[in-house]
Amino acid sequence: MLAGTLSLAGFPLITAGFWSKDEILADSLLFITNNSQFEGHAPWLHIVVFFSLFIAAMFTAFYSLRMWFLTFWGEARSEIAEHATLKHEHHHDHAEHHHEESHAVVEHDDHHETEGQVFDFKAWWSVYRNSALMQGPLVVLAFFAITAGWVGIHPDFPILEWLTASNNFFHDFVGGTLAHHPETIKIHWLPVLASFTAFGVGASFAWILYKQNPLKADQKDPMQEQLGDGIWSALQNRLWIDTLWLAIFYVPFEWFARKIAYVAIDKETIDEFLHGVGDFFVGIGEVCKRFNRVVIDGVGDGIPMMIWQGGRYFRNLQSGRIQQYLLFSALMMLAIGTFFVLQLF
Repeated sequence: MLAGTLSLAGFPLITAGFWSKDEILADSLLFITNNSQFEGHAPWLHIVVFFSLFIAAMFTAFYSLRMWFLTFWGEARSEIAEHATLKHEHHHDHAEHHHEESHAVVEHDDHHETEGQVFDFKAWWSVYRNSALMQGPLVVLAFFAITAGWVGIHPDFPILEWLTASNNFFHDFVGGTLAHHPETIKIHWLPVLASFTAFGVGASFAWILYKQNPLKADQKDPMQEQLGDGIWSALQNRLWIDTLWLAIFYVPFEWFARKIAYVAIDKETIDEFLHGVGDFFVGIGEVCKRFNRVVIDGVGDGIPMMIWQGGRYFRNLQSGRIQQYLLFSALMMLAIGTFFVLQLF
């Protein structure tokens, strides 16, 4: 946390944040250090850009160190902060943790009174092993928050040139990938002075307000006392820009998206139309299915079925019994005779 805070604040020379801010401020001062590139340009615009960046860097140093002092210095200002420790964070049973913690440090035997107590790494690791998964990446980030800016130190920077062997690694690495290796820009002290000043002013205010007089639980923030409750409330609410943004843009567009686009257009219009079209063609499909079943299948399957049933019925006439054949013949002759007799009358 300290490495990230110092880098964000731009602590001079040893942090990556200082060198990144220094490069930005140096580019914003090119209209002074290399004014031949800006012929015909309005210088006041470049001055506005520089002072905007300078003030931003100063405030960054102030609020970064303010955060550090409020978090890690002074007395706890809440019940949670009073009892907050890394040990309790990953243990479900407080009694179990207390048992482990009590054994994290073991005593020597009485023959080693001068050594007192020794650290039990196994017991310590049983307490902190879960948080190591979070702390490990933070250690890597902290390392680069300090050292990442060293690759671009100017080769002529006093004292530091001994550490870098007068070599700008980043300049040489990138320059080697270009068709023409760029020349090393001459060092100018104005951007460096601006970087030092921005950090010094912001850090000094944070030190005076929050380090020398740490906040107590019932004490009002010094900045609130200096600015007044009205300005403090405005800053706490980010000048109500978020509220204004929500009221002007988010709420109307969210209402339009939910009520108009989603409900009225999508659900009630498009979905209903598609469902109606689907129901229409489902109805046509049902009619076609019934026509196929009743007419096509009924005729196509009914005629063969009638022929099959007729054949099955007339098949019973061929019994192979002579008495039955004679009976049928007598009945037929009787029917024919009856027909002729009826024709005579």
